[in-house]
Amino acid sequence: MLAAPRAGDRPDRQWIQSPNDESWPAAEGSLAAVIAAAAVADAELAAQAMVDTLAAVSAAARTVAEAAAEAAEAVEVAVTAKAAVFATAAAAATEARRTEARLIHEVLHDGLTGLPNKRLLVDRLTLALARSKRAGTQVAVLFLDLDGFKAVNDTLGHAAGDQLLVGVAARLQECVRDTDTCARVGGDEFVVVCEDLRHASEGRLMAGRIETALGAGVPVGEQTVHVRATAGLAMSTPSSLPADLLHEADTAMYRAKVDSAAPDRRRRRHSRDGSPNSDSDARASTGQAPHTRRRTDQPDAQCALDISTASSRGPSLT
Repeated sequence: MLAAPRAGDRPDRQWIQSPNDESWPAAEGSLAAVIAAAAVADAELAAQAMVDTLAAVSAAARTVAEAAAEAAEAVEVAVTAKAAVFATAAAAATEARRTEARLIHEVLHDGLTGLPNKRLLVDRLTLALARSKRAGTQVAVLFLDLDGFKAVNDTLGHAAGDQLLVGVAARLQECVRDTDTCARVGGDEFVVVCEDLRHASEGRLMAGRIETALGAGVPVGEQTVHVRATAGLAMSTPSSLPADLLHEADTAMYRAKVDSAAPDRRRRRHSRDGSPNSDSDARASTGQAPHTRRRTDQPDAQCALDISTASSRGPSLT
């Protein structure tokens, strides 16, 4: 039924009154139940949405982790491959440097004795002359030729001749300083360069050391070969050139060889008269090979080092 308007109410407002006021609590309970059920449903939806979100996040995390693992593996493979490339390149570079050093050594050194060859000798002599010119010192060049080397090859064989050359090279290196140079410039020809000398007498002292060293003999197989050598000595001046100094020492060596051959010719002429006093005739009478003796012989045999000193100090004439 319609209630009568009360004083102060708006004229257009109408009030509806339930015929039974006691039904309101039941209605309120039903409404609350509906609201609660809706809230529970909303909560379940929110929870499900959260679960779905967590599942999606977890799946995304797994995907990211798998991608990261694959990327890390790819990086590791790339790093390993790059390291292998670097290692291979480094090994190749090292081998290239070794090959280059070996080739340079072969170009500049004698293949048998390991001594510097003529090319390296001229280079070192050029530097030694430049240093001596600045320091006001001298350079000594000793040109040695082994006498009777062919006889050693003919009697003992070429292998023994090679051993003799290696032994002579070792003896020469024992006689000089680290700053000096021993070189092999021919089959049985050697050159010794000594720098930082104050007087020509020091060059002859060097020759004396070499004479003593060669006098000890060179072991060749079961024999000791005593070396007879002819040497030419040339001393530098401030204007000396490498080729001129080598030529002076070479000329002096040949002059010494000619001078030493003259007494041998006289001895050979005397031996034809019935007195076999030449070294070769004495060896022939005993059947001994030239320039050799066995280790059981007396060790007092000395090397014959015939030395001539170059007198020329200007450029040589060729």
